[in-house]
Amino acid sequence: ALLDGHAMTPDAMLAFVRTLGAGGTRVLIVGCEPERVDEGMGLSPSVASAVDEALAVLRPLVCV
Repeated sequence: ALLDGHAMTPDAMLAFVRTLGAGGTRVLIVGCEPERVDEGMGLSPSVASAVDEALAVLRPLVCV
């Protein structure tokens, strides 16, 4: 089955991580509030402009 990023609730994601054998590791949940929820592909301009800053905050957390 294909993974659907919009259906990745915390419990679904943790179950998926356990299937990979990584259930005992630290889990970080990161979210992004959408600017709009209409149908379409791609990021809104405000979310796209925040990606670099978000990566700068997240990299030290996941690269330990």
